[in-house]
Amino acid sequence: MVRGDERARRSLTIAQVLDHLVAMDGLLARAVGLPDPLGEGAPGDPLERTEATWRLVAATAGGTAAEPERLAAARAWTRWREQSRELVRTAARQGGRTGERMLPATACDPGLFPGLGAATEPQIPLSDAYLNRAFACWTHAGDIARAVDYPYEPPLGSHLRLLVDLTARRLPGSIAGRRRAGLATTRARLTTAGSPGRTVHLEIEGAGGGDYWIPLDSPTAAVTRVAARDAVAQVALEDVEFCQLAAGGCRRPRPRRAGRAIRRRSRMC
Repeated sequence: MVRGDERARRSLTIAQVLDHLVAMDGLLARAVGLPDPLGEGAPGDPLERTEATWRLVAATAGGTAAEPERLAAARAWTRWREQSRELVRTAARQGGRTGERMLPATACDPGLFPGLGAATEPQIPLSDAYLNRAFACWTHAGDIARAVDYPYEPPLGSHLRLLVDLTARRLPGSIAGRRRAGLATTRARLTTAGSPGRTVHLEIEGAGGGDYWIPLDSPTAAVTRVAARDAVAQVALEDVEFCQLAAGGCRRPRPRRAGRAIRRRSRMC
């Protein structure tokens, strides 16, 4: 869990990571009409849901009796797999252009979509809600693979590009959130809603890459060709590294490599 620049870390078993995924996928499940694994009236806060799931699993396994870790992981994987398959089947049954259907922002952790503004009932596209869960599953699959020293390849380029795009679209709202929390090092420049402001050119390299122009002063600021041409900074990252950074997985600087650079013209925020 992260609040501002403060990060709380804890050691988890593989079973606990999988149960966390079950808990968070449950938000999407109830938004598309499937049962919430925590039941009706379950909390929407990610930490509360996760800890409630762990307590429920512990009680089901026999209270305080310690279940062998491999057996616990196998049970958790089965629960997660069954729920994931049902989510995929439900999306397939929607038919048509499911990405145009809107869901309440409570279908996932609202903190992951900070650019929704102050709408009374903020909504996100169904496709983004599913991409959000795909991103989380991939991230935690990598955590598990590293824990057991198992080779794990990134998604196909076309799939990774969808995750990169989702992450890039979250950035303006995240930047605005840091400003509101007092974590930015410079003040925002006031702009009229919809008018252009300062931008940064984000260049994502690799099979899942692309070019994005991120507004810095307001998540609703327009990005014109002139604003894009006069970007205050250009940042280049590899596709997988960009996603890992967004997920909090890059904990230390890496050596500079050919084709990767950060070129700054001024301080961004």
